[in-house]
Amino acid sequence: QEAVKRLEECRIYEPPVLQNKSAIFDLNGPWRLVYADASEITRLYQLPARFRPTSVFQRINAPLFTFENQAFLRAPLGLARGNIRVVSEFSIAEKGVLNPIGKANVDSDRLEVRFLAVVLSLSRILMLPTPFLRRVVKPRQGTAEERKDKLPPSVDTTYIDGNLRVARGGDGSLFVLVKEVDDPADPLSPDEVSSLRLEDKIYDAEKGKIIGKSGKKKKIAPAVTRSSSSSSPSRRKGFFRRLFGRRKRYDYNDQDKLNQLWSSLRTLACKRLVYAIRDYTSSSSSSSS
Repeated sequence: QEAVKRLEECRIYEPPVLQNKSAIFDLNGPWRLVYADASEITRLYQLPARFRPTSVFQRINAPLFTFENQAFLRAPLGLARGNIRVVSEFSIAEKGVLNPIGKANVDSDRLEVRFLAVVLSLSRILMLPTPFLRRVVKPRQGTAEERKDKLPPSVDTTYIDGNLRVARGGDGSLFVLVKEVDDPADPLSPDEVSSLRLEDKIYDAEKGKIIGKSGKKKKIAPAVTRSSSSSSPSRRKGFFRRLFGRRKRYDYNDQDKLNQLWSSLRTLACKRLVYAIRDYTSSSSSSSS
């Protein structure tokens, strides 16, 4: 924190930075997040199924006044991979406007943000690609303080050069990003953004959960729809029971029945082993003769 404050005092571009063509050129392009203390970033380390972020990228398209945040997620042992993509647009805030912590936009370096959509995707499970496991929901606009004061989400660019950028959110959170040459993914095109179909759900980035219209919280999970013509689970279960017969259930809390089960399994394994040895000896004797 102290090093960042010293860096912010040594600006390369004089304010207003957002009106400098060289600064806008440096701002445009992909950035990789290296440090953040915002709740929407720290919450990524508490996602269900022990998903953890491997990297977070921000792609800024200055000519179109749009940007996109994308967090790449990975489950333990690489069992699953996914990402959370937030599509947004921004505009330059008016000079003198206060943010939730009471800081005025003195240098005209503040951007007001409007979140458009959140895309939650599971790209791979085990070795199988799953591009169809995706949800597109509405984002919750701003933090709790910003919603309380009816202020739009905002971010102040306090330092920028060709390789490093420091920004502070409307709640005082800190973001440190570095310019990235190799972007692992391409941002969504304007046509792809306009074709997104939003569900009637809201994604709360501060809590890392999807909230419905009734306020009931739901975990992040891909929506699985079933057509009306498909059979119900009970019918399918009854079909397999008639086909293979009802399996015998064991009470594993009963030690006697558990011992009986293990003894039957050992007997079956021994029989299989005897049959295998007999087949091997018979085949070897026939080949030698």
